[in-house]
Amino acid sequence: REKEYYAVLMECQKTRGSDSENIEQWMVLFLDSIKTLSAKLEIKLQEMSAAKHIYLNDRQKKIVRFMGENEICKIGDIHRSFSNLSINTLKKDMKYLVENGILNKSGQRKGSVYRLL
Repeated sequence: REKEYYAVLMECQKTRGSDSENIEQWMVLFLDSIKTLSAKLEIKLQEMSAAKHIYLNDRQKKIVRFMGENEICKIGDIHRSFSNLSINTLKKDMKYLVENGILNKSGQRKGSVYRLL
């Protein structure tokens, strides 16, 4: 799939900045890749929850999806994407996800980064 992605990307870049620029093929492939990744992540999340008997609320599931799309994040990065949540609620959810082996936390305080396991 990676070869297909780069082939389409290179093809679209040939007309970049011209009047005939068309990135539709790349956008379709890109969005399809995100859809596939999201589906795989949802399955992984369900398997992890079932195996460990962990309950995740909708808010925590959204955080896990976000982490799956963004690899390594600081709490501020996550908060910008979930601005409707208070920072304290987000910190509690992140702590819960770390304690239950869904996320890995490296560092302390403002230097902490989170990664999906």
